[in-house]
Amino acid sequence: MMSAQPGRVLVLELNEITWDLMDPLMDRGLLPNFRRLLEEGVRGEPHALEVAPDLDPWVTWTTLYTGVPQETHGLKMLEQDKDGIGARWIWDYLKDAGLRLGIYGSANTWPPLEVNGFWVPGPFSRD
Repeated sequence: MMSAQPGRVLVLELNEITWDLMDPLMDRGLLPNFRRLLEEGVRGEPHALEVAPDLDPWVTWTTLYTGVPQETHGLKMLEQDKDGIGARWIWDYLKDAGLRLGIYGSANTWPPLEVNGFWVPGPFSRD
């Protein structure tokens, strides 16, 4: 039976990590908490529509977080101001809905917005 109450969603961005690395470690009984995250959630397989020279993690993550391809969102470089992106980010919709959110260390999240929660820009942000 489905609950009428909204659930909680956690998107855990593990940049540059692959299941080829993680699966053997979990199969050996290592990383039990990571295994639990997978058992109680979902996982995705890496696949990018972008091709060189736009096949960079910050482009692919922006595609994921906006839901549109690179030719639509227009990201071309690491830590390009998010204001220059031609699409709304998932957190824009969450913010508009008045939901609490936290963004920590995602690339291309400069400048941060005031949110109900916290916003820490990516590690290559200007400050």
